[in-house]
Amino acid sequence: GITGEWAPVVVAAGAVAQPDAVAAYLNGQASVRQEKYDTDYTPALTVTVVRPARSAAGGVAPDLVAKSVRLAENIMRMPLPTDNVVVVVDDRSVSGGFFGTNHGFAIGLQQKAETESPAELLNTLVHEVAHYWWSVNPNWLDEGIADTIAATASAQQGHTAAARPNRRDTCTAVNISDIGDAPRSNLDQFYCNYYLGEKLFREIQENTTPSDFTAALQHLYRIRQEQPADRYGIEHVRAAFPNHVAIIDRHWSGDLNAPHRWDPDDNLTFTSHAVTVWQQKPTHQNGIVRFEGYLQGVATLSQPDYESAQSGGSTNFTIHNENGDYLGSILPPLNDGSSWILDDPGDVVAASYAISQNAFAISFRWPAALGSYADKHITIWGYNNAERIPTINIGSDDPLGQSTVR
Repeated sequence: GITGEWAPVVVAAGAVAQPDAVAAYLNGQASVRQEKYDTDYTPALTVTVVRPARSAAGGVAPDLVAKSVRLAENIMRMPLPTDNVVVVVDDRSVSGGFFGTNHGFAIGLQQKAETESPAELLNTLVHEVAHYWWSVNPNWLDEGIADTIAATASAQQGHTAAARPNRRDTCTAVNISDIGDAPRSNLDQFYCNYYLGEKLFREIQENTTPSDFTAALQHLYRIRQEQPADRYGIEHVRAAFPNHVAIIDRHWSGDLNAPHRWDPDDNLTFTSHAVTVWQQKPTHQNGIVRFEGYLQGVATLSQPDYESAQSGGSTNFTIHNENGDYLGSILPPLNDGSSWILDDPGDVVAASYAISQNAFAISFRWPAALGSYADKHITIWGYNNAERIPTINIGSDDPLGQSTVR
């Protein structure tokens, strides 16, 4: 007896699953936007966005959801398993610290997801849409493939930052088989499903063609539909990717996340654009630190030529500790007899400071006041666009790249 008009509201009420919220939704305190679309693989797709009536409309609109469906479909090359997608933008529709949850009957999104950049919001939506195919399997499989699909879609859209792989962060499992039964309540360990799962499927993806990767995903999906999900699912992955068994086994039982394999940059917490190419990451030897590289595309340093770097104001290179606290700036030598005022413990005048267009080659003596270089890192500052408008640190320049001194 539920009309088509009321159906998405009832679905949304099920996603929030809290008595007061359910009562509010069913009493008409919900904003509903619904549109119909015809995608390449899912004709007559209906997209509905539901949010509390008191909340203002944000970045999640039916058109953006439909775009995320098209992007995911174009990677899977098969119809979405549903022709009715309901997105509930309500903090109560998501548990834990996650931005989104695919409940199967609806996608829940935290309202703060709408404050992310358009690229990150689209990445989140594609990830949750991918769960219409990839769910009720082992978490490392579902989250790993959903992350890989979202990252692939982001890369296709030119969103390089959103396409970056997950960092290690809190994951301590050495390999996929070591994750075990990590409940969502244990976020530190549950995160391994994203990190190690994506790590596996992205390495497979990098070692095959896009069409072969898609064909194998389709095969894996069909295998999983034909028989009940077992506890681990590793045999299904081996069967779907028979030419990549060595890669699969290394991720399943190897030591890819053992401490001696950790990338020193994994624990950096600043948000940064993926535009820095390190030809030599910061390396400490005999008291001297050297680093070299260049910026890709239209990205520029804060002070892109030597003369402007000598003028003060914004600086191109800074030193930070493991917590991201600023320690000092790496400054170019002055050639007019004047000198810098070095008022931070990490302020240092470089022995060699070469910048040309978007390339840089820097060497400097490690400041004695900072003690050991261990757990310190270098940040490169500038702009990610030709207009030199900051997009991360509004009102200042942006961190373009970071690397730990090693």
